[in-house]
Amino acid sequence: MVGIKPPGSWPVRGCSTGSGLPAAEAELGAASALTGGIILCTCMAMLVGVCVAGWIAAIHRARSTADLAALAAAGAHARGQKSCAAGKVSARANGGELVSCRVEGGGDEFRVTVEVRSLITPAITPGPRWVHAKAIAGNLTQD
Repeated sequence: MVGIKPPGSWPVRGCSTGSGLPAAEAELGAASALTGGIILCTCMAMLVGVCVAGWIAAIHRARSTADLAALAAAGAHARGQKSCAAGKVSARANGGELVSCRVEGGGDEFRVTVEVRSLITPAITPGPRWVHAKAIAGNLTQD
């Protein structure tokens, strides 16, 4: 292997680092800063994704809780029991809180309207903490 020079002694044309080092040795660490920036951006994107997923899950949980609370209240009303109390128990059992409950009509034709709220997790400090949802159950036709 006559005439082959080791990699560190290769001439670098057109690259001047000002430090007296070859350009390949002077730029050690530039990729580390770039990698750090990419990792930071990836972590921030993941954090935003987790927060958005939490909001979407809270919206679905509130809607499901409202539906179940309205059905429980309507079932209790059909059996002659306290409808709003049954809706409150159902909302609490499903991770929500009953905000309002209204029964319209009577006898065989009635409509129960409930509103529940569900906590947003993970909570974002400057944003809202609760998601509200409304549901209607019963057989009374709307006006």
